Amino acid sequence: MKRKLAAILMTSMLLSVFSMGAFAEGDTKSPTASFDEKVTLNDAGEIMPIRRIVLNLEDEDGPYTITRVRLRDMAFALKDTEAKFNVDFDTKEKTIIITTGATYEQIDFDKRKIDLTNANIKPSSHKVLVDGKEVNLGAFNVDGETYCSISSLKKALGKKFYVRNIYETGDTLISFEKNDVEEFNKEAFDAKVKEKKITLVFAGAPWCPWTIFNLEGLIPFQEYIDNNGIDAQIIAMVHDHQDYYKADLLRNYQKKSPNPEKELTDYPFYTVGMTKEAWDHISEIAETELKYLPSIFFMNDEGKLVKYIQGGDLGDEEEEEEEPVPYDYIEIYKEIMKELEKAK
Repeated sequence: MKRKLAAILMTSMLLSVFSMGAFAEGDTKSPTASFDEKVTLNDAGEIMPIRRIVLNLEDEDGPYTITRVRLRDMAFALKDTEAKFNVDFDTKEKTIIITTGATYEQIDFDKRKIDLTNANIKPSSHKVLVDGKEVNLGAFNVDGETYCSISSLKKALGKKFYVRNIYETGDTLISFEKNDVEEFNKEAFDAKVKEKKITLVFAGAPWCPWTIFNLEGLIPFQEYIDNNGIDAQIIAMVHDHQDYYKADLLRNYQKKSPNPEKELTDYPFYTVGMTKEAWDHISEIAETELKYLPSIFFMNDEGKLVKYIQGGDLGDEEEEEEEPVPYDYIEIYKEIMKELEKAK
């Protein structure tokens, strides 16, 4: 993957968190769909009757796939939980009306077998109201039915449940149990930064390929710190942390460590889950609104920015066609220290 392509991919995935939209204007190929073979489970391990489809799309950057869930199946599956909601449709206004806290009653239409062969698939043009407020569910209309983004639905319902991919099977878990990742706290973060002369803050997301790619240098930098008594530290900030547990994050670190066969049982460095407060705080530190992940900061013990690396940065124009390499945090640290020495 070239740097330019990686940057574009990273940007599109980050934007998809906030707006799950339709495919680009000017597309000529109609999307196709197939059922997702994985299942969705609840905390008790019971299968939830949620049909999921994989949409095969294509835009100017090439083919890609997304997964969507049948909206009415979600309503039925959650009917006995605190996230329950009812679904109605206003034919005159062409509006999907979702009412939270109301129990959905399954109808015979929901139970029928669905055949996606030659299905008519298009981005949904229906307005969606949740308790009277318009929301974007990244929805597609498949033969007249609404299939939406499960993460967008979760957000629209007030984040009353968590969605986790089960590592061993690839299945999805809809859970009501809060995960074990510590959430960001501004006061604690600022105090932590002041503990060391230099702090590397790595803000990324477990679903982001560019984030995962650049985890590779983190553990070597931590080992460099430990082996040389360096007055520095690493803080890892995890975007969308609600959908991940410590074990999920540790697997990503382990795969990108110098010894991937050695199982990690604890974080190699201080790790916190990002909240809106965290996003705003590090944007203020960078003096720019963050648009890419990972976003990488080197800060001094006064909480001031020393160096900022915007994830997916292409660097010099002549390097655009080179294969990407992970950031070398040890070398970046050494360059920072040289600059600080010169500035004395």
